[in-house]
Amino acid sequence: MSLRRTLAVLAAAFVFGAALHAQTHLEAGRPFVTAYRWTDYDAPPENWVVTQDRRGAMYFGNLGGVLEYDGASWRLISLPNHTNIRALACDDDGRIWVRGHDDFGYLAPDVQGRMQFVSLLDHVPEARRGFGAAWQAISTPEGVYFLTGFNVFRWDGRTMRVWPIEKEGHVVAVVDGTFYLMQLERGLLRLEGDALRLVPGGERFAEAPIYVMLPYGDGRILLGTREEGLFLYDPTPAQGDARFTPFPTDTEALLAEGRIYLPGVVLPGGRFALGTVAVGLVVIDQEERLLHHLDTDAGLPNNSVSYVHVDQAGDIWLAHGRGLSRVEIDAPLSHYDAKPGLNTQVLTVARHDGRLYAATMDGLFRLEPQSVSSEKL
Repeated sequence: MSLRRTLAVLAAAFVFGAALHAQTHLEAGRPFVTAYRWTDYDAPPENWVVTQDRRGAMYFGNLGGVLEYDGASWRLISLPNHTNIRALACDDDGRIWVRGHDDFGYLAPDVQGRMQFVSLLDHVPEARRGFGAAWQAISTPEGVYFLTGFNVFRWDGRTMRVWPIEKEGHVVAVVDGTFYLMQLERGLLRLEGDALRLVPGGERFAEAPIYVMLPYGDGRILLGTREEGLFLYDPTPAQGDARFTPFPTDTEALLAEGRIYLPGVVLPGGRFALGTVAVGLVVIDQEERLLHHLDTDAGLPNNSVSYVHVDQAGDIWLAHGRGLSRVEIDAPLSHYDAKPGLNTQVLTVARHDGRLYAATMDGLFRLEPQSVSSEKL
């Protein structure tokens, strides 16, 4: 690319990106994406989970162990049984909790300050060991929860509490201070006192499992399923009101095709970032509108998203079946490329009567915000 063309593209990115703040979200271009492949971090390509400690270091659940990234270098922390890692969590003290196969514990620095795994297996009743893999770990003020196939464990720093469950556990979440469990063939449960109880109407999800539970505001919770789409759940509805209300969006077909995956995150301004198995990352708002759809065309290493995490800087980290990526979702700059229509050299951009125009080697284009695309004039 020539210097002139490079400067023109950067100018277009700057003007269009700045327009996001001057105008509406409908003028938002694509956020910049940094993709990391296994050759970058020198570990197996498969990753399943992401978290961050108080220092800002990133941790990834990898096929080979816990992958640590301090912004400059990568390090793989292996567990004694060399298990893969599918669950990580960071507590309020900055401690990283780790869940591998048949073991869980936390990371602590050794005498040289390098993080090492410390097992809690000795605190697990022998009858409850050999629990296999787990998909989630969640830190709460009451302790750290670990979900395994047929057990929920909670470690409070002194004792290990175990809730045996008859049907397989699918997803756990803590929303607005309440612990929830999605149990296959049973439905949505919550922890009441010291017992896991089915929420009123929660049996409707026995055959349509919930993958995502996120605070929506006003005490309501956004639920995401594959079979039935999105719902708003009101844990304490007024007399006669429905507890589960369908939440139709213009992404229904996209999410159905992509198959939503846990856990999703809440972004500032009432936005929700949802990972999928097949179509990458989808970002929607509380008005049920699609804000972003990011896939391999946008720079992701692949379209399979195993986990979504927002770091301290507000960037989104994605774990992929093969690779990792960082999305600068709220950076002041964004860009347009060939997909929305700018498939040739951009010479200049300008705003006229509140609309954005781009002069290119192929003619004059105008941004159509409603469809986030450009129209040739």
